[in-house]
Amino acid sequence: MEEGLAIVPLGRLHRRLRRAHLLIVDELGRVPFDRTGGELLFNLLAGRHERRSTLITTNLAFPW
Repeated sequence: MEEGLAIVPLGRLHRRLRRAHLLIVDELGRVPFDRTGGELLFNLLAGRHERRSTLITTNLAFPW
């Protein structure tokens, strides 16, 4: 997402991702990101919560 900052203004990219009917976040955690990247992702997912569908995939172990 941070790479998108250099190409598309953040506000426009954020609105576009928020409006998508289905957002797929593939391989979350494969490439680490800094605090700013984590905050951007959190804000995006929080804004979509209970409004739009979001699918997250990862190969990282998740303790159930």
